[in-house]
Amino acid sequence: MRPATCQLLNAVDIVEACPGEECAFFDGTCLLTELRSDLGTNPALVHFLLGLRESLEPKPRAYVESGPGFD
Repeated sequence: MRPATCQLLNAVDIVEACPGEECAFFDGTCLLTELRSDLGTNPALVHFLLGLRESLEPKPRAYVESGPGFD
């Protein structure tokens, strides 16, 4: 099942709809759902996963390129 909002971005206070199949961490369902509590308390993990997702996607998303802390 596709969550209403992206769990990963929600952890960095960005509310965006779940991209579903376009996301590297989606395989019929969000693969990060079980990490939700860790995402809220581990910013290093969130930044790592955002960078990993960006490198796995065919084209980078604007919020990852220009978001604070992603230099």
